[in-house]
Amino acid sequence: MRILLVHPPALSPVVLRPLRTVLEAAGHEVAVPDYTAELTVAASWWRRATRECVRAVDALLGSPPVREGARDYAGTGPGPDLLVGYSGSGVLLSPIAASRPAGRVVFLDALLPAEGRETVPSEQVRAFTARLLAEHGGERLPRWTRWWPADDLAALLPDASLREELDATSPELPGDFYDEAVGVSPGWEPDRVDYVQLSDGYAEQAAAAAGRGWVVHRLPSDHLAVVTRPEEIRDFLTG
Repeated sequence: MRILLVHPPALSPVVLRPLRTVLEAAGHEVAVPDYTAELTVAASWWRRATRECVRAVDALLGSPPVREGARDYAGTGPGPDLLVGYSGSGVLLSPIAASRPAGRVVFLDALLPAEGRETVPSEQVRAFTARLLAEHGGERLPRWTRWWPADDLAALLPDASLREELDATSPELPGDFYDEAVGVSPGWEPDRVDYVQLSDGYAEQAAAAAGRGWVVHRLPSDHLAVVTRPEEIRDFLTG
């Protein structure tokens, strides 16, 4: 199976490395595009990130590469067998799947794209990040790993070296990042869309997925189970 894993904008691809490792050990071809360099400014970040993801699909499938230009990923070509978006990257799955139709799409403890023309960050998220920005005292948000008390993060991710690597590689997003709406492409859904809920924080998203008629799986754990329990998540994705 050819699989594209998409990391969330607030975290680097390091967060998906354990899952990629177990998928590849099971014989799957996996790509995890790194679009963190495209996040220096908030405006149209999702277009640039989508372009990088589409390039990764083309490389995975051996297709001609996407042309240069923020909008040049538009149009369809072959897509992966499985497209997986984790956490905040769920909002990218619509433009990616519209450009490179996937056989199956999975939202992994992820945000859903809106059912309208664009996905707007919630007021709750905008208020939370505004507070972080004020506390940080700069023009950029602190790294995601510093959004939470250190002891709480250590409990979820006990591997200290991996915590340090994730902290070092994750971006400091622009302060206005969560003011940017993300476009929703019409007709992006394949025949099968699944939602895998890991944490209580994504219960509302899982319920919304069920309301759309998608298959919902629940693995009672926590948001970083993608790092600490990759074998179980692999089984949900490939079963």
